[in-house]
Amino acid sequence: MYLEILSVILGVVVAVTGQDPTAACYPPVFQTEYYNLITEDRGFIYVDFSKQKFVEVSSVSSNKYIHDFAKLQSYAISGSGNHTTCKNYTLQQSQVMYRCLPPYAKYVTHGSGYLHHVASEKMLLHTWDVETETDKVNRVVFSVVGGQPNWPIMSQEYGYHGTTNMYIYLNPTPTVSNQSVFTIPTSCQTYEINISPIIG
Repeated sequence: MYLEILSVILGVVVAVTGQDPTAACYPPVFQTEYYNLITEDRGFIYVDFSKQKFVEVSSVSSNKYIHDFAKLQSYAISGSGNHTTCKNYTLQQSQVMYRCLPPYAKYVTHGSGYLHHVASEKMLLHTWDVETETDKVNRVVFSVVGGQPNWPIMSQEYGYHGTTNMYIYLNPTPTVSNQSVFTIPTSCQTYEINISPIIG
């Protein structure tokens, strides 16, 4: 399964017209498992666009990252209980994850693949590139299945220095089972380094 999706995201870039990027939208609320093909990290991602928050929780390190897009702030949280540490970073505008892709996103190509957690039959996949003010490009692959949301299937951050992150998303659901994941600690130490969101 991984190889089939990889062939879509790493294939030859083909310019295609007639696709409206602003119609490519994530579900308003969702959670999904993830696997990072570069770092071999895995865990869960939780997104609620009404809260304007994105949360990534690693099952490997137990670290949690909360991105508050309304306040352009990101929080890296490690440890638990009395041993919890929180570091606060500033997000750039290009690091904000919006529910729908921006109008300048570029439609790369389409393909098909078998992803049984979304559909039992082969389905259409659409690939988009979103350029940032740096040399990085955020690439995202959505499933296109009638009557279902556009689920994120895979994402990739790449640029002059090559690919920095490549995520596969599995078992998505249109709810967040544990709302406490969005809670930001009351005390965090501020740093200047930025953390990029993972999807889109």
